[in-house]
Amino acid sequence: MHRWLSLGLLAFACGGSSGQPIRQPGVPSTCSTIVDFPGCDQGASSYACSAGRPDVTTAGSGDGLACSGGEVFGSDTTYFCCIEVTTALAGCAPLQLAGCADASIALSCTGDTAPGSAEATLACSAPMSGSAGADIYCCTTGVIPSACMQEPSLACTGYGIGYDCSGSATPGDDNAAVTCTAANGSAANGDTEFCCAPT
Repeated sequence: MHRWLSLGLLAFACGGSSGQPIRQPGVPSTCSTIVDFPGCDQGASSYACSAGRPDVTTAGSGDGLACSGGEVFGSDTTYFCCIEVTTALAGCAPLQLAGCADASIALSCTGDTAPGSAEATLACSAPMSGSAGADIYCCTTGVIPSACMQEPSLACTGYGIGYDCSGSATPGDDNAAVTCTAANGSAANGDTEFCCAPT
């Protein structure tokens, strides 16, 4: 009997029998981790919230998270995609930006910090002027086919991110959270150029 009691206590302590989703410290109790949010990949965390946001707690901070604007599912649940604001992104802060939607994450960065260069898991739009000299970016953690690579020199409008792809591949093949259109012309090596923006 003592053995089963010990096992039961161990399962409860580890969350094995409670059935409660695991939350990162500091994330509001109204938010729980979920397995999949399309376009939220490469180590980013997905959350479902019945109220509030994962990066805004009662203390006013979000445990070092930067999250997407939120996508509403059903009548009372909003999905968020979040990344940790690492030391590489120390010059950046999250913000909510209309049009940088679904799993895309908006960042306001100062100094020389370009999030797409500082963090390998991010692909970001060209910088747009923000307040107080900050640059505004719309970034995605979505995966792209191996036949594609980001092309920062490609001039895409709005929150579009430029890519070069070989063969018949497109950047949206593995990322349902973006819509891609062929850019004007082709790359010098014969690859197809695309501009991809949040769906």
